[in-house]
Amino acid sequence: MDDIANCDQDFANYSADFITRAAQDKKPFYLIHAFSKVHFDNWPAKGYQGKSPAGTPYRDAVVEVDDIVGRIMQTLKDTGQLENTLVFFTSDNGPNEDTCPDCAYTPFRRGKGTTWEGGVRVPGIAYWPGMNPGGA
Repeated sequence: MDDIANCDQDFANYSADFITRAAQDKKPFYLIHAFSKVHFDNWPAKGYQGKSPAGTPYRDAVVEVDDIVGRIMQTLKDTGQLENTLVFFTSDNGPNEDTCPDCAYTPFRRGKGTTWEGGVRVPGIAYWPGMNPGGA
């Protein structure tokens, strides 16, 4: 179980290293950083158990994902890549219906695995300084 709990930290180490190597080589890059969290089952990595205000595994995993996104953004900044990189953050589907409401909350009908709005409508955040004005 420790390997599963720590896999997102391993993914983050790889992504940070990949960004650093690409910056050193002065090469453009394309990176998809996917998370095993926040899916069912959630086992937060060491140091994240009970870290969320709710103290549940799903919400602890959200805190961990947030920290990893911050770490990747900081790596982009530290390597001078942040101002010249399109960062797009999204999800692959709506919430798992068999674990609601612990997995997520949605105002839409149904969830993952359906073609209803709740299964396909997901948030997206685009960050690209100089190309994408804030708040747009």
